[in-house]
Amino acid sequence: MAHSRSRILLFQHRCDALVALLRVSSFQKLMDMYHDSMNFEVSMQLESSCTYASLATGDGVMMKEKR
Repeated sequence: MAHSRSRILLFQHRCDALVALLRVSSFQKLMDMYHDSMNFEVSMQLESSCTYASLATGDGVMMKEKR
């Protein structure tokens, strides 16, 4: 009984690790998109600071990508 319990715990740890990894990688993607947008904006000429404020949130980044 104890053996199967330790197996479940190990599985739980693996899942937690995987979720953590996914969170980090998606956060990294978000940051990359944010930087790409920034570079794009700067090269196109500076827009209002409102644009950058919306970029800081996920929605802003997603809206930029869709356009």
